[in-house]
Amino acid sequence: EGDYVIAEVKAAQPTFWIVSLGAYAAKLSQLNFPFKKEAVKEGVFIRGKIINADLSNVEITAKCNECGILSGGVTVWYDPSKMAKVIGTKGETMEKIKEVSKCEITYGYNGIIWIRGHTEGIAKVIKILELIELYYYSPKLYELLEKELYVH
Repeated sequence: EGDYVIAEVKAAQPTFWIVSLGAYAAKLSQLNFPFKKEAVKEGVFIRGKIINADLSNVEITAKCNECGILSGGVTVWYDPSKMAKVIGTKGETMEKIKEVSKCEITYGYNGIIWIRGHTEGIAKVIKILELIELYYYSPKLYELLEKELYVH
């Protein structure tokens, strides 16, 4: 509970939406969604926060400052267990990725990453994500990341 996630709307019910968090389905109640209901259609991505997580029921809210509908852009599905290195200490790696790519990037701890920007910037972000994936357990990772993020 309390983790930020990115969810894809899968179906509408009378008072809530069924959303996919990747490995799990969750419920987003209309009471926990402060935006225009008409904007929520199947396939739309939303950044939300988990408010309830037990074995039979996962529920998210979009009532928070960092939450909302993600329009445009592309989504990348990433291994949630590897998100820590994508984010970095105090968010430093993610901030540097945003800086060098000149892209807007929003991520969820469920491993879904949303990227909006120009084609070259999006390609740069994806290249860096692939680098982290490929060298995750290697001592070379930080050296390779340094080349991508700090040497232009």
